[in-house]
Amino acid sequence: MMDKKIKICTFFGTFNPIHNAHIELAKYVEKNYNFDKIIFVPAFCPPHKTINEKMAHHRLNMVKLALKNYPQFEVSDLEYHLGDISYTYYTIKTFYDMYDVDGKISFLIGTDAFWNIKTWHKIDELKTMVKFLVFPRNGSIEKEKFDKLKDEGYDFEMLDVEPVDISSTLVRLKKEYGQEVSEIIPPIVEDYIIKNGLYEN
Repeated sequence: MMDKKIKICTFFGTFNPIHNAHIELAKYVEKNYNFDKIIFVPAFCPPHKTINEKMAHHRLNMVKLALKNYPQFEVSDLEYHLGDISYTYYTIKTFYDMYDVDGKISFLIGTDAFWNIKTWHKIDELKTMVKFLVFPRNGSIEKEKFDKLKDEGYDFEMLDVEPVDISSTLVRLKKEYGQEVSEIIPPIVEDYIIKNGLYEN
């Protein structure tokens, strides 16, 4: 008997730190789509952001801790072990090599990042390899704004979820100024941040 092909959704990010909205989005996708794997992929050194590389192992550890009670989700350390700039194209290509994928790999992405998708490395190749599941960030989705991307060969679907109003930047700023963050990040992640003295002023 042949092994069953698997449907995969990926969730790439810096997760600096992971917060409740990340987890809620993954739970929404789990509930509304029939994926066999939902894989979180923390970047080691994302090409579009300036980030402290020394935080890479903390970011990976925090994602693992946050998902400890969600066995249906996986964490990939592929990009962490690269120890270099993390280009999504190569990681997606590796996933196709690792798994017998059913159809295209799906890719969770916010509207802010998706709007700049044409600047991504090897995007002409990447856009043929994935289906983007686009969630609203910082306001409602303007569907017509993205229509021309479909004409340019981008395969995507807008998710019917409330706009995400939590950001990792907000968490870091609150921690820096000694404000409460327990309502927007998992307690186990907050404990890790305190224990390791992260994001302090």
